[in-house]
Amino acid sequence: MNSKKSAKNIVYRILSAILAVVSCFAILASLQGLKDFIEIYCNISNCTVGTMIDSFVKTPGRVEEKPQEPEKELPEEFSGAAKALYELYDGLNQLSENEETYFNGVKQWTEGDKLIKENTETYKKGKALITTLDTLGVPGLVEKYIAFRDNKLKIPGFDTAQEYFVKVIAPLVAKAGVQIPEGTKDIPEFLLKTVNDGKGQLKMYEDGLVQLADGDKQLKMFEDGEQQIQDEAYSQIFALKTIKDKKGNVLIESPADQFGYTDGTLDIYQKTANGNYRLLRNGKKALDLKLAYKIMWAAVDYAHKLEAHATKELVGKVILCVLGILAGIFGLVSGLKGIFGKGKIGAIITAVLAIAINVLGMIKGYTNYSLRLADGSYSGDKQFYAFVAILVVAVLAAVFACLNFKKKEKKAAAVEEAAEEVAAEA
Repeated sequence: MNSKKSAKNIVYRILSAILAVVSCFAILASLQGLKDFIEIYCNISNCTVGTMIDSFVKTPGRVEEKPQEPEKELPEEFSGAAKALYELYDGLNQLSENEETYFNGVKQWTEGDKLIKENTETYKKGKALITTLDTLGVPGLVEKYIAFRDNKLKIPGFDTAQEYFVKVIAPLVAKAGVQIPEGTKDIPEFLLKTVNDGKGQLKMYEDGLVQLADGDKQLKMFEDGEQQIQDEAYSQIFALKTIKDKKGNVLIESPADQFGYTDGTLDIYQKTANGNYRLLRNGKKALDLKLAYKIMWAAVDYAHKLEAHATKELVGKVILCVLGILAGIFGLVSGLKGIFGKGKIGAIITAVLAIAINVLGMIKGYTNYSLRLADGSYSGDKQFYAFVAILVVAVLAAVFACLNFKKKEKKAAAVEEAAEEVAAEA
């Protein structure tokens, strides 16, 4: 009988030693799990636009089932990825509102550009002529001639206005290369009119250049906006990956997979009624902005689904790891005491915690995580093995602790009964 008691006590001490070792493993694995949680959370929080709303900010107006064009602007209380989504939404609104204005503006700009090009040579010649006449001082001399002719001015050295014109003005006009039509009755008036009309036409041409440049800026803003959506927004949205668990089950489908971007079947460009692509002024294809809205809202919906899924998985992981640390601490203390035949209460508490951890783990799916670390690997295997190991060892240690405790109670009761009998005989 004593040998059996001794054997059970030895088994309990061995289990206690194993429990202490397993508890250390559970503590280390749980700490690693918390570290993995921080890494995964940071990866999600800092991911590209649409992956996750920073700090789990809620975005009102998201689409649950079917994406639709938004009718109301999103609130401005956004940060991180949510702010980027809002800016994309606002940019799409501006592009949509100005799309037809843009294409009408392209027609006007093209016509204006053609007109400017057709008159460029005429402008250059006219500019050169007016500049020459101004440099030679012809307009001022003609005005003096008219005043001389009208007896409002006397010019020393000349008896008549005609003499002044022939000797002074006519050579300068010839030098400037002015062609005076035959039959011109009032040459001085013709010259003044040529200069004034020429300056007016030059100004019209130059004003046209300014308007063309302003139009170019406005049109380029639209073109740059479409390019930005394609280069930045689409590239980030389509970089989002479909979320799968370790078994390969699809949990959250990415916008790229939803719209056929992954297999190359997605056409993001706009077509006319005859099936041809609608082109921008720069020759690039115009984006289908209605499709852009749907893609953006798919990104928003993706973000919300990932938010809910990540919250569920990561919070569960944290709870399990915290419980794992507690169980490990109790297991380590009770294991060390058990080596010396003590630690029954600690072993029982450790067993209860281990049972709770594994029950919660099965509910949370601790064998099938979906969120990955930065290197693409899954986190959770170490914790799973540690939690199962501490469960088995802690339960066995608790059972043997209870058995030993009951035997000690029986032994104490027998000793007390014998003492009472001796006292009664005495």
